[in-house]
Amino acid sequence: MLDPWSVVCAVNRVSYKGLTPGISTEQDTLRLLGRPVSKVFAGDRLVYKYRFVQVNIPRKTDKVQFILIYDPDFTDVNGFRLGTRFSEIREKLKSEAVGKTIVDGTNGIGYIFTPEGLLDQIVYGIVR
Repeated sequence: MLDPWSVVCAVNRVSYKGLTPGISTEQDTLRLLGRPVSKVFAGDRLVYKYRFVQVNIPRKTDKVQFILIYDPDFTDVNGFRLGTRFSEIREKLKSEAVGKTIVDGTNGIGYIFTPEGLLDQIVYGIVR
């Protein structure tokens, strides 16, 4: 399974509601998404938790590192939504799977699946 904490910053082609990993800042997060449900310090990282998304920001850079999306109404740049089948995503992306994870290296997206093979979370950010 993809470890969201292992995602690294890079210029991305994707954004969630205007928030772009590697470019957007903590202030952008608050401006675009509003007040979070909770704010957690995890080591050297700040995690803003919202109802359907988590935003990870390393304190050292103040740039959004990755966005963990579990918004049931969100459709990503590849046209996928939560609940999409593992086989459909793997076929469309022509990508190898690592356990219950598929990575779209071109767009910097990780797809995490339930044990039943349904898309459970979308991670916007470049994956190592």
